Amino acid sequence: MDKRADVWAFGVVLYELLTGTRLFNGETVSHTFADVLRAPLDFDRLPKDTPRVVRELLRRCLNRDLKLRLRDIGEARVALQEYTGVEEAAPAPVGRKTGWVVGAAVLAVMGAVAGLGWWKATRPVERPLVRLDVDLGAEYSGGDVILSPDGGRLVFVSKGRLFTRRLHQEKAVELAGTDGAFAPFFSPDGQWVAFGSSGKLRKISVEGGAVIALCDSFLFRGGAWGEDHTIIAALTSNRGALSRIPDAGGTPQPLTELAAGEITHRWPQILPGGKAVLFTTHTSISGFDGANIEVMSLRDRRRKTLQRGGTFGRYFPGPNGTGHLVYVNKGTLFAVPFDPEALEARGTPLPVAQEVSYFNSIGSAQFDFSQDGTLVYRGGGAGGLATLQWLESDGRLQPLPAKPGDYGQPHLSPDGKLIALTLPSGTGTDIWRYDWQRDTMSKLTFGDGDFRFPVWSPDGRYLVFRAESGITWTRADGAGKPQPLT
Repeated sequence: MDKRADVWAFGVVLYELLTGTRLFNGETVSHTFADVLRAPLDFDRLPKDTPRVVRELLRRCLNRDLKLRLRDIGEARVALQEYTGVEEAAPAPVGRKTGWVVGAAVLAVMGAVAGLGWWKATRPVERPLVRLDVDLGAEYSGGDVILSPDGGRLVFVSKGRLFTRRLHQEKAVELAGTDGAFAPFFSPDGQWVAFGSSGKLRKISVEGGAVIALCDSFLFRGGAWGEDHTIIAALTSNRGALSRIPDAGGTPQPLTELAAGEITHRWPQILPGGKAVLFTTHTSISGFDGANIEVMSLRDRRRKTLQRGGTFGRYFPGPNGTGHLVYVNKGTLFAVPFDPEALEARGTPLPVAQEVSYFNSIGSAQFDFSQDGTLVYRGGGAGGLATLQWLESDGRLQPLPAKPGDYGQPHLSPDGKLIALTLPSGTGTDIWRYDWQRDTMSKLTFGDGDFRFPVWSPDGRYLVFRAESGITWTRADGAGKPQPLT
């Protein structure tokens, strides 16, 4: 974990030790999240006799600007020792009782942060919110990251393979045989991970071992593993809707049906108790910021719309059976109170985190929850901006000059000098040609269409791609207009 996250956690606890009050005291979890991001920090609550060195230390620990925050918690110990003029184990000098109390707090909190890492509270309503950064190391290349139900293990995708790491461990371990993995999700007991790979839905134990194929899925768009030993997933076999399959493998059975105007159902999550499922409905070709979050009862198949204008809906558990519906819109994570029994969202959605990495072209977002309410997410900004990189044969990544963008479906020309790719336009997706040696982009399609999956001709002179009306081709140099083939 990043040491500056430990510094922030220490600052929050130190503040509450000195003031006897909570630093962030929102009415709901959503309000608390919002306060952590933007609310002014009230240092006037500190006792009037709080030494100046302690005040300055606290301000540096709680500075939201990482560049200005205290870089190492060891500096706090040094600062307090210089103030008290004693070593760690020495008693407090007369007249400096506050300094001694703070010094003891430094040692206690440092031990707690180092030993626990993630905050483990016994009273969910009263616990302070602690924000930590997790460094996944050199293995990580920007893929999905998921958190086990107990909050103790991460699994992430890097270079098309799965890696796993306990939070108390320093290094991740590759799960062999998971080449091509994407969109992973945990089993309810946290012992297995399912994922899409090479046209199939597969699973593997978190301890490694054989990879087990469950069913075919050439266009996998998310899954959820239920306690009844079934998986609900967006599989190719159901023409864009959701299907259900035994977690031991078998023939998928249709679960949902597309309503008028809907293109796909995807990114499901089974609610606690297994009585209902959340999912995203896609009704537009121009991206998922205009998608809807739906819920369907698994008992009578009744559906209702919970949120219009959002994607990747997830239930964030709270105390006493309450919780929040959390989703992403334009790179911002929103939360709204949600009753999982009545299947109703109540209140006004509030932003809880900004610049959360998401992919508007497919509707996925890079965040996940554990059952105890721990949130893990990847920052990256609206639109899921990505960089273009070479993957060398030895596994090294070499970035290309192009600035970050919402790139999709890159395809290399036969001579290796050009890259065809897609970029979202105002109402659809266009084909572009990128000359990586000159760092120049050229647009090859125009209008309000949705153009995807560019493929080069063997001589590199033409590009063939999918349009709404069928298969289309155009000259790779941009001369002339695209022409229909079918």
